[in-house]
Amino acid sequence: MDNTLDDYKKEVLENKSNFKQTAPFSVEKGMETENEKALLRLEDFKNACLELKQKEEDMKPGLEIF
Repeated sequence: MDNTLDDYKKEVLENKSNFKQTAPFSVEKGMETENEKALLRLEDFKNACLELKQKEEDMKPGLEIF
């Protein structure tokens, strides 16, 4: 279980770091295609967070012993 928790923690930290480095933090007028790409990128980050949340939910029964 320790390895699973460590792996999960590592995934969360990597996702956070990836977001900070590559997320679109600004948009420009007249750059609709770039803005659309930014929205798709944000959707990817959202999905990654949802996957991590599901992993957390799946681990909950094993964590109840703590």
